Formats: sequence, structure tokens, C-alpha cells
Amino acid sequence: MNGILKPARLAAYGCVALIIVLSLLPANDMARTGAPKAVEHFVAYFFTAGAFGLAFKYQLKHTALMMLGLCALAAAMEIAQQFSPGRGTRMSDFLASSAGAVVGMACGALLRRVATK
Repeated sequence: MNGILKPARLAAYGCVALIIVLSLLPANDMARTGAPKAVEHFVAYFFTAGAFGLAFKYQLKHTALMMLGLCALAAAMEIAQQFSPGRGTRMSDFLASSAGAVVGMACGALLRRVATK
């Protein structure tokens, strides 16, 4: 299990950096996957939270704080998008991102728990 910790941590922090960059790009510079926006938001936060859940030892307090931190990041990025040309704030995007963070954190923490037994 220790062999996966460092890559999982790098992936988690890398995903956060990628979310920040992609969230602040002007609308004209964005490339879309073709999936609905809600799905893109959910998947991005799901894998980010999953990487955090896998990378760090499960403790309810810390896991909850990481999950809430990702939800706060989702809110901050939605607000910051008001200042990016052609972008706007949508409650549905925040909710999809937060749902991805919650489900991803649960899956990552469960995966780590199963893998360490």
C-alpha cells in the first residue's frame, strides 16, 4: 500500500491544480468533452476526492475536512468564474462538483480501507 501513497498524493494535488486552472480559463479557451457540464464537474471532483481518500489514512475528522475543503473549492471556483471572460456561476455546477467530492471521498476512503486490510 505504501507504494501507492506518494503517487496518490501527487495525483490529488495535481487534480486540485488542474481544477483551478480549468475553472479559471476564459470560455473561448476551454475544450469540452461533449458530456453534460454536470457530468464533467462530478467526474473531476470524484477523481480528485477519490485520490485524497486513497492517499490519506481514514480518520472521520480528517476525511470530512478534506471533503468539505473540496466543496469549498467548488464554491470558490464558481464564484471566481464570474471574473473569467465568458464564464458564469451556476448553482447546478457547484452541486454536481460537491456531489462528486462526497461520493469520491467515500469511494477513495473505502478503497484505502479495503486495500490496507
